[in-house]
Amino acid sequence: MTAALLPLCAAVTGLCSAAAQAGSYGQVLEYSKISQAEGGFIGPLEDWDHFGTSIDCPGDLDGDGVADLIVGAPGRWEGIIGHGAVWILLLNPYELHETEGTVKAQYKIAEGVGGFPEAVLDDGDWFGWSVRYLGDLDGEGPHVHALAVGAYGDDSDGAYDGGAVWILFLDAAFTVDWYVKLSNDHLETGCPTLGYADWFGYSLDTIGDFDNDGVIDLAVGAAGNNDGGGCAADGRSGSAIRQRSRRYRGSK
Repeated sequence: MTAALLPLCAAVTGLCSAAAQAGSYGQVLEYSKISQAEGGFIGPLEDWDHFGTSIDCPGDLDGDGVADLIVGAPGRWEGIIGHGAVWILLLNPYELHETEGTVKAQYKIAEGVGGFPEAVLDDGDWFGWSVRYLGDLDGEGPHVHALAVGAYGDDSDGAYDGGAVWILFLDAAFTVDWYVKLSNDHLETGCPTLGYADWFGYSLDTIGDFDNDGVIDLAVGAAGNNDGGGCAADGRSGSAIRQRSRRYRGSK
């Protein structure tokens, strides 16, 4: 089985503009598919990699004027189910019609690959289930890019499937130079203890500068938490700064 990527986020703006001019709202005018065998992507992918489970459009990462992609593949890695990986895909310029929307260069981050350390993930962590680009968090520091990667099946501190979020700091070559892990073992302040099957890291989104310190912050979903919990994480340090939790009851 070869998993394929959903339609490219990078093409959405141009697609809507062309559709508006043509009076054909809601119609797909062009598309590109990126998979093991198409779109310039060479992988390799394995059965059950689940490439395309998550996706983020970070903008132009390499300065060529073309929006690029970050893609999660939280399934199998080196034959182990649920270790997962993240792919950074740099795309070809749109003016090259024969290659528009195809992969120009690819970078993989997984256990022991792309600067990410070995022996830090376990079966069923689902690293890459969610991804979000955070930009340059340290300003004039050595790191050019930062990513948040959800691993909702992480079992840190004995909480089975309690979940975790990895903040990865990358250099100009898209290699992990430093990382911070948000989990039961590493949450510094603000968040409650994660429990059985809380699935912390199931979803991610940036929320602007939540605490007015000049750094973008992160909202983290904990889909299995029985009181609907979540956290806001500080972008600079990677620590949890504030927790918001509310139980919603349906009404008839």
